[in-house]
Formats: sequence, structure tokens, C-alpha cells
Amino acid sequence: MEKRGVPVVVYNNPAYEERSEKAATMSGVPTVRHAWYEGGGPIPHIPQFIEELTRPLTDEEKYEGIYTPPQPSRIAMTGTYDEVQEYFLGDLTPLTTGGPFAKWTDGLPITPPTEERVAKMLTGTSRAPDEIVNDNYLPESRIVTVEKVAINAVMAGCTPEMMPVALAMAELNGCSTQHETNMGWYYVVSGPIAEEIGMNSGVELMSSGNPANTTLARFCRLAGQNLGGGEIGSTNTRSQGSSILGLVMAESEDSPWEGMNEDLGYDADESVLIPFGLKVALVSVETLPHEYGRSSIEQVLANFTMHEVGHATGRTIIITPNNARKWKENYGFDTLQEVQDYLWENFTWTAGEWYNNYWFYMAEPNIRTANEYGVRHWCMDHLDLPDDALVPLAPSPEDFKVLVAGGGPGAPGICVGMGNVGCGPFSFPTVEDIGLVSCPVTIDKWR
Repeated sequence: MEKRGVPVVVYNNPAYEERSEKAATMSGVPTVRHAWYEGGGPIPHIPQFIEELTRPLTDEEKYEGIYTPPQPSRIAMTGTYDEVQEYFLGDLTPLTTGGPFAKWTDGLPITPPTEERVAKMLTGTSRAPDEIVNDNYLPESRIVTVEKVAINAVMAGCTPEMMPVALAMAELNGCSTQHETNMGWYYVVSGPIAEEIGMNSGVELMSSGNPANTTLARFCRLAGQNLGGGEIGSTNTRSQGSSILGLVMAESEDSPWEGMNEDLGYDADESVLIPFGLKVALVSVETLPHEYGRSSIEQVLANFTMHEVGHATGRTIIITPNNARKWKENYGFDTLQEVQDYLWENFTWTAGEWYNNYWFYMAEPNIRTANEYGVRHWCMDHLDLPDDALVPLAPSPEDFKVLVAGGGPGAPGICVGMGNVGCGPFSFPTVEDIGLVSCPVTIDKWR
């Protein structure tokens, strides 16, 4: 059929049919023919498919030229508060595979993005409303402007002071549904802006209730939906979801070590947005034992169940400020680098465990192409070790990201499994391949 000049897509699910239509439109070929059927196994209606897909081309299908997708109106609608809420919810007819789901919201009431409110939100940045923030917002490769970010920030309930963080999220394809597995992305704000906008970095770090953390997390969810075109049942067909999607946390200013911004090469007074993603799992972590050194590793591992996380591209360790000070005063960790080195040297699997683990095969191409060798990085030597040899749980010490946050004198730390935040040879390959920005970005440039 393709030899006759008729591009064809066949699916057994109407949701995939719609997804395919959008993909064809984004590629500039909006008239690709589709045929779909229900059920698995052999296709039962071959003659009907042949008839449908090989009939003569229509005038629309013969059209030659550059396709320009229709642009939405700047003003979506006018009406009362209740009419606005109903409009943004859209058609709540349940999908065949689930639902119903809201069209332009997360299912909750929004702040209507009136011109006045959007104009006020734009006072939070010095950038022009029509300036492009992201020219490839996934999954639909959309162009996102400062004004569009402001619209969604209003909908989420943000204040103008939060606008630079929202813009940084948009630059990062924040909460895009293109590659979110079943858990999603989370973000850390490191630097002065966290305190300026009133983010919570203490007690109940991951809970709702703090306006800044919560509204920025909601902005992220709305942005992936409205700015990127993520649509449940169409461009997003994950079997599971999670409320952790778009979780936003702040680093505490009350840390005995350098901040995550400095650890990543930024200045201490520079505000930075740091993304983490892919598989996410939370594991409770008690304080290190009162004896510092490799002799205590068995006790450490008993409290620090890293095996339950099972991700080869990094770990985030969240330590409360009180415990961080204890680590420094009692255990001799004077710098963040010393903490990273300790974790790298002492948290290991045997080579046999690695060879039988899914994530080893995901990481192996990076091991083979690594351009930095030695004891501080994975290298080719790890591929030839005997089964009982100890292999680090992350590619390098820097892949252990340490976030000082949380609260309560007796509060334990948390281990978070995550996709690597780095941009070097050990970055999780599929993140880079699909075009998502996986590196931290500065927030200050959006002020």
C-alpha cells in the first residue's frame, strides 16, 4: 500500500488512532489514513482494511505544500466563573480505557486566567510576553511563550513572585508526558528564591499545604497538559499515574554543607531548578551509626535499604538539617563531597547482583562509552569482575545527590530513586534521546 503512495497506520485501539493522527499532524502530514480494529491476535477484517487503505486518493490527500497547523485563539472564551470552570473541564465523557478526564485542568477548579490576572503574573518577569521559552515542548513539540506560561501559572494559583520558577520549569519541558514512566518528575529549588517565595523546606516537605510548593507542582502538571499537549488516553497512555508527578521541593538554607546549586557548579547566591525523573521510590533512612568508617557498613546497609530502589542512574539522599549537622560534627563529614564519596564507596552490590539486574543492561552502554576511567567512575573493568566483587550502586560519587531539607529533631532521612540529573556520559540515555532537558537550569535568568 505504501508503494502506491498511501501511507498507512493500523491500530487496534481508538486511543492509539487519535495519538497517531496527532503524530502525523505534528510531522506535517495530517491526511495519513488510519484503520483500527478491536482485540488482539490476527487481524480479522483484512479485506475491509485493504479496501479502506487502497481506495483512490482524495483531493485533500493529493494536496502538496507546507502544512501549518491552526493556531488557537488568544482568548479562549468569555463567561461567568462557573461557565469558565465548565469550559476548562471540557467533555467529561469517559474514555473506553478509563476516565473521564478534564481537558485543560487536573480535574480541580482553577483560577480563571483573565487578561488582568495574566498581566499581573507577567510583572514577575522582565521578559517580553511573546518571548519563546521552549520551542519543542513535548509531547506535541509545541512552541511555548512567556505569556502561555503566565496563563498556566494563573490557572495553578501561583503569584507573580513564582513566575521565574514556572518559566524555568517550562524551559525544562516540565511534567511532559513524553517520558514519565509510571511515577514522573520531581524538582528541587536550590538557592535564595526558595525562601523569597516562601517555599517549605522543613516539616512535611512532600505534603500539600504550602502555597508555593503546591501551586508550583500544580503548574507543572498543567504545563505538561496544556503547554506540551499531554492528553490522557491520547498522547499519554500510561497504565498508572501518580500524585508525585510534579512534586516540587526546596533545599533548606540551614545546611552545614554547600548547597546543591554549588555542588552542580553554580554560585551560592544563584537560584537553580534541578529536575529528577523516571523511576521514583521513597525509602526511609535512619541516621548513620555512631561509628564512622567502613567497619560500620553492615549496620548502615541494614538501615539504608538501597536494594529496594533498584535504579542504576543515581540516588537522592534527603537529610534533615539536624541530622546533617550531626553527620558533620560526629562523623567527620565536613563537605558534601565527603558524603558523596562515602556513599559511593560503601553502598554497593556484588557484580553478580548487577549482572542479573535490569538496570545493569540499561547502564551498560554508558559503561562501554565512558570517557573517564578510574575508581571514581564506572568503567569497562566492571564488566569483567567476578560475581562476588563489589560494584558501586551509581556511576560516580556525584550521582548521589544530597538534599538537606525536611524537619523535626528525630525525623529520618529519605532515599529517593531517580533518573540521573547529570549531562555527562552517564546521563540516562533515553532522556537525552527524546530531547528532554535533563540538566539543571538557572532560575535567575527568568527574573
